[in-house]
Parts: sequence; structure tokens; C-alpha cells
Amino acid sequence: MMSKSKVDTRDLYTTKDIAAVRALLTKEQNGLSKLTGLPLDSAVLDHKHDIAQFVRAVINSKENVALGAIEN
Repeated sequence: MMSKSKVDTRDLYTTKDIAAVRALLTKEQNGLSKLTGLPLDSAVLDHKHDIAQFVRAVINSKENVALGAIEN
């Protein structure tokens, strides 16, 4: 019998919601950017730019700008 993994999903309606998820992911990522492995100094939520807006990780804001330019 296969076990189902529990996925913790949260809605991001307010700046408080966003800050809570950013803090949780920063802790899970040990204060490092998921994209480059560098220390987070200006952490932002990285998300898919589609209808779901799925949050992928926390990365530095400059990395987020560069990633957005590449993806778009």
C-alpha cells in the first residue's frame, strides 16, 4: 500500500501571509537561496507565473529579477 504524502498548502492573500511563508521556507532552506546556494540577503518568494502561482522557493530579489527575464 502506498502512503500519501501530505502537502502543506497556504493561501497568500495578505503581506502577513507572504511573510509567514517566506520565513518558513527561509528556515527550511537554512537561510540559503534555492537557486544559487548563496546566503539570503533580500529574500523573496519565487513562484511560477501561471494561473496557479505555485511558490517554488525563496531566492534573493536580484536572482528573481534575472530569473524572470530568462523565463519571460
